[in-house]
Amino acid sequence: MGDHKGRWAELEAMFRADGISWTLHSDWKETRAFIDEAAVSRISGVHVFLHDDFYSAVYATNLLMRVCDVMVTKPSELSFYPVPKLFIQRVGRHEAWGAIRGAEIGDGTIETASVTGLHRILKMLVEDGDLLELYCSHIVRNKKDGIYDGAYNAMKVALKLRQP
Repeated sequence: MGDHKGRWAELEAMFRADGISWTLHSDWKETRAFIDEAAVSRISGVHVFLHDDFYSAVYATNLLMRVCDVMVTKPSELSFYPVPKLFIQRVGRHEAWGAIRGAEIGDGTIETASVTGLHRILKMLVEDGDLLELYCSHIVRNKKDGIYDGAYNAMKVALKLRQP
């Protein structure tokens, strides 16, 4: 959830209506402990991360992507993370391009705006191995092709420009 507190009430109501149990992580120390545990142990269930401050919200995502199987996210800058993604409905119009890019490079779904579409894709990701395996194979290939190296390349250019 990042720092989008307003969306949590809606998601929580859906979880309750469907009988889905979850764990809410909103304390930074608790979030870090969870991530450290997930790096060495099997974690299951639905975990929601919601932080009051922007730094914790963004940095939690940076750390969670290293230990998660699938990221369920709006198609924002997270589209460029090398992790399988299920893209939910965007918040801003500009975010549509993130889902398009994820689908183009094969590491994420198209933007999934309907509840039935979300359920169908989530079921495929969890119960069938094909889609998740496909996304992971594209991530490996994309990494070899340098698709995820944008920040490294930007730093190389900046350092080159800085040299006398």
